[in-house]
Amino acid sequence: MRSFPIRPGIEPNRQRTPALRQRLARSGEGRKTVSACTWLPTTTRNSCDESGAGIGLSIRRKPPHIWKIFPFPPKEKTCLYFAMKTNLSIRQLQTFAEVMRAGSISEAARSLGRTQPAVSSTISGLEREIGFTLFNRERKRLDPKPEAHYFLEKAEAVLDLLTKASRTIQEVANLSRGSLRIACNPTASTYFMPNALAEFLADKPEVQVSLMMRSSTVVTDWIASQQYDIGLGEASEEGSTINAQRFALRCLCAMPEDSALAACAVVRPKDLAHLPLALVHQKNALGPKIRRAFEEADVDLKHRVEFESILPALQLVSEGMCYLICDSFSALSHQRHHKGNSGIVFRPFEPAIYLEISLMTPANRPISHLAEEFRACLSRKLEAYVDFRG
Repeated sequence: MRSFPIRPGIEPNRQRTPALRQRLARSGEGRKTVSACTWLPTTTRNSCDESGAGIGLSIRRKPPHIWKIFPFPPKEKTCLYFAMKTNLSIRQLQTFAEVMRAGSISEAARSLGRTQPAVSSTISGLEREIGFTLFNRERKRLDPKPEAHYFLEKAEAVLDLLTKASRTIQEVANLSRGSLRIACNPTASTYFMPNALAEFLADKPEVQVSLMMRSSTVVTDWIASQQYDIGLGEASEEGSTINAQRFALRCLCAMPEDSALAACAVVRPKDLAHLPLALVHQKNALGPKIRRAFEEADVDLKHRVEFESILPALQLVSEGMCYLICDSFSALSHQRHHKGNSGIVFRPFEPAIYLEISLMTPANRPISHLAEEFRACLSRKLEAYVDFRG
């Protein structure tokens, strides 16, 4: 923003009428640009007469948006300044920087791939915009004034920031820069989510990630409150604050690899009668479903251990201590984590039991292109877990 004094008696309006341009020309301010403006009272030496008394002005506002100026006693030593917003363009700054570097209009025009009149017109427009000349023009030569060298520093700083901003925007568009805030349940945090992140971030060294592990209930609450970009957990009730993609995971029977049941294509409750079982707790979504399946088959459970989540129980199965009914997500995660050498085999369990998990994003705010791309990546990976049957 630039300020310069206005003579008493001028009535500037938002519109540059011919009459206003004539008044400005007569007052010596004809080359100044008048735009949407404000009025600022200030004190300056340049606005004082030889005796040091200020040129006193007062204002009254008249609709629509007309400011009228009236003299008041000079002893106040206060003058009214017209604050103007300059409207510099990037092309003007680039052209000016190139003229300063090349040392002449012709060389700058050749470098920029433009005509000399176009470059000269751009420089003249820049000078009109800022309100003073940057060059001495003598015998078709441009000699930069001291102000030009100072302005060059500022122009180059602006152009440098613009270049960096353009590069950053391009990196964001290419998904190579940005941040992800992810929340998931303990089962997903052990293998699935770290593995998916490692694959997704392999060619994105500038992307920052925050991964939090909480219960599915907490994960859902975080996504509903719009705190995280992506959440993965057991499916909950539909809500208006969450966009959710659901996946139904078939339950399998996990058993030691040397078990006689490994030869079966399908395992049923009667096959597990009198065999030690590891059960998940009732508050886990699978707990009640598994117990109900055995009750409906009229088979007694030989309950040996109980766990809050699936993955710790799989460790006991690998030691040959028990059998376990688990979801395909936990089963395939465990198998891939141990690269097929976990000592456990999985077989489909009937009657079919499903665990639903949700891939969630906040509904009340848009997610970034980076988050949307990672969400799509997770969706593709989850399809393989849905299809896993042991």
